[in-house]
Amino acid sequence: METISVPSAIAWSVLLLPLIAVPLVILRKKGCTAEINVIWYAFSLIFLAWWFLHLAMAWGFIELPWVDAEPNRATPSPTPAPWTGRYFYAMAHEYLTNTKAELALVAAVIVLAVAPQLLNYVLSGLSGCATTPPLVWQFEKIAIWSLIKFLAAFGGVFVAEGLGVYGTPDQDLSSRAIMDHAENLLRGLTAVGLAFVVTVLQVYTLEAASALGKAWQQKPESWPYRLHRFFTRNLPKDEATNDASADFNGRELWDKLTPSQQQEIGALVVRSARSGLPREQSSSKAGSSPSSKAPPE
Repeated sequence: METISVPSAIAWSVLLLPLIAVPLVILRKKGCTAEINVIWYAFSLIFLAWWFLHLAMAWGFIELPWVDAEPNRATPSPTPAPWTGRYFYAMAHEYLTNTKAELALVAAVIVLAVAPQLLNYVLSGLSGCATTPPLVWQFEKIAIWSLIKFLAAFGGVFVAEGLGVYGTPDQDLSSRAIMDHAENLLRGLTAVGLAFVVTVLQVYTLEAASALGKAWQQKPESWPYRLHRFFTRNLPKDEATNDASADFNGRELWDKLTPSQQQEIGALVVRSARSGLPREQSSSKAGSSPSSKAPPE
């Protein structure tokens, strides 16, 4: 593979700075601190694990000998023998850097989870009994955040390989090797920048959907409102008018909460459910006991 040239590396670095800085500024102004932390944590986890693994391999603390999967071939096989250390190393690298597999996973989630709900809304709407798809945005967030975390982990792998100058006596530090390290470093940082860009697009998409969900209910003449009324014309009146607003507002409030707040609310609901039933039973018993003991007139 052709090594990147010095002018190309400099131009790449110049374009890389706004790719990371601009999305970070936008996310910070919008208060998306949790999203920033998740991306940097995924990057840091894979970066440190991969870098220290290569450091241990370079200094001989961990040995992953190459065992040919087909030793009788005239030329060595590009894949190691199964169930060896080198095999698991190759599998981990493939899992963390296989963009085609990740894009296929995202597409599968959208096609199998989101598209059927939208098609069900349209087909049911032809009969006038459609209901708002309840899990569209939840599955959309699962798919998008899978892609975001993959990009962050992808960046961690290549940044670790780009910074893989471990100072061993036999390490190749020629100009070609240095440029290979620089290319891996730039590739990894680009993946991290793309993770922040996708996050910004996700935030703007949710804001646009929220604004649309509020606006079309306030404008009865708008085409989304008229289309929804047509699709829900045979539903009970209360259900047709409150279905979209209640469902969307609930998801909107839930999405604004941080993961820790969601866990606290879930724990509070569980505790109230456990403690509420005995109180109601005891209060009912307490309320009925005096009347049962009261003498008849």
